[in-house]
Amino acid sequence: MILALTAAGCAAAGLVALTLALVPLSARFTTEASGWGHRRVSGLRTQLHEADVGLSPQTFLLLNGLAVVLGGLIGGVVALPAAVIGAATGVMVPGLVLRTAAIRARARADREALVLLRLLSAHLRTGATYVEALRTAAEGVVTAQVQDDLAWIASRFRLDRPLHGSLAAVAARTPGRHLRLAYRVLARAIEHGVAGRRAVTALEGIEATIAANLRA
Repeated sequence: MILALTAAGCAAAGLVALTLALVPLSARFTTEASGWGHRRVSGLRTQLHEADVGLSPQTFLLLNGLAVVLGGLIGGVVALPAAVIGAATGVMVPGLVLRTAAIRARARADREALVLLRLLSAHLRTGATYVEALRTAAEGVVTAQVQDDLAWIASRFRLDRPLHGSLAAVAARTPGRHLRLAYRVLARAIEHGVAGRRAVTALEGIEATIAANLRA
């Protein structure tokens, strides 16, 4: 009985994942279900971004559902208990992989914060404008996500969008707390009209704090 209930639960989880991946939200049956589906997909989109995984929520859910089905089928070749274990593995492993990727992405972002702060300080010290410093810094960072974010900030500035607003938007979706802090401090300096050379002092102070935290 326990094995049967577990198998049914795993099958239901796989079915839900496949439904969210394959059925358009507008085609779901009730307002409540549609709202839950929107929240699930939106939350998963945030998780995938934080983990720096280049998959859409629908693709991830499809893979998750297929993992449950394949795990159950492969285990079923052996015996019912093996089928339950295989299906349960299909339910748990994708989420575990995603959480592990998110942890690693946050660690990379925190290390990248030091590189970005040093580059920004160096360019602002020479008299470069904030946008010039950001554009140049984009060429020196390693992480593709940070490069894309800096390029997005620069492109928004060309469309006459406030630089501090774009920095704040990027900070809100950045996984690493140190990199997020760097964006927010820079956004605040720009918003309050602090000259680039004066902002260097604040950036260097944050850099020292982050370096100490990473060593701890």
